[in-house]
This record gives sequence, C-alpha cells and structure tokens, in this order.
Amino acid sequence: MRSSIHGAPARWWYRIRRKTLAKAWSLLSENKPAYRKATFMRYPIAIETGTGATAFGVAIPDLPGCFSAGDTLDEAIDNAEAAATLWIDAALDAGHAIPKPSSVDDIRNQASYAGWLFGLVTVDPAQLDDTIERVNITLPRRVLRRLDRKAREAGETRSGYIARMAIG
Repeated sequence: MRSSIHGAPARWWYRIRRKTLAKAWSLLSENKPAYRKATFMRYPIAIETGTGATAFGVAIPDLPGCFSAGDTLDEAIDNAEAAATLWIDAALDAGHAIPKPSSVDDIRNQASYAGWLFGLVTVDPAQLDDTIERVNITLPRRVLRRLDRKAREAGETRSGYIARMAIG
C-alpha cells in the first residue's frame, strides 16, 4: 500500500468517508427537524415610506401592535426585526400563542396597506428557546442565603425565583 491513514489502507478510509457523507446527506435530505438547516420565522412587514421630515414606519401585521420606525429604510427594517423578536419574547412570557407568518401577498392585498412597500424580517427561533438548562453560578454564601430566603418567602424554588426576577 502506498498511502495509509492511521495504519489503515487509504482505500478503506475512502470507503468509510464516502459512506459517512452519504449517510449525512440522506439525513439532511429527509427533512428531519434535528438535521435540517435552521429554519427562521419570516414575517412580512409593511413599510410606510418616509420623507425628509418623517421616518420610515414599519408594521408587522401578523404581530398585533408590533411596529417600528427608522430614519433610513435599512434602519427601519433592522428595528422591525428587533421589535418582532421582542414581541414574540413578551408573548411567550405571557403564555400567548405565537401567530404563524402569513405570505407577503396576503398582506400586500389588504386595502389598509395600499401604497406601502413590503418586505420580510426574520426571527431566529433559537433566540426564543425555552429548553431548560442546568447552569453553574458563583455567588457569595451570604447572597445565596438571602436568595434562598426570598425564594422560600415567595413559595418558589431558587431557580424559579431567579427566572421570575430575570423576566419580571
């Protein structure tokens, strides 16, 4: 054998590598949630054009009451993306359902948005992940005792108390 990888013939390594790549490709193409590339929620936005004296206004019709503005079109779209993420985060904290995005055509055909520009903002679901995760924090003992006492007074666990304080 002319070449080897970790003592094995190169042909053997190539076969293993080819099988591994084929397996990975089949998992990706099966559209399984664990293996497909990240999907973003894409919400249509309606943009009211600004003038020299007024900013660009942006409404996100699928998220009631969610709007934004910016002095430039780019700034308005960036602000709308941040507003959508904050709206969804607040809705999750309140226990509300998150509306599914509609199509741009559905929004464009509404009479209330006649003459407006249209676009999309993306929200990364990973930013809104509520998966419980164990963390290790370092606190002075006196602070930890105070935290535990306040959690007991509130009738909560230490973790629940910290989470409520962070959200509230």
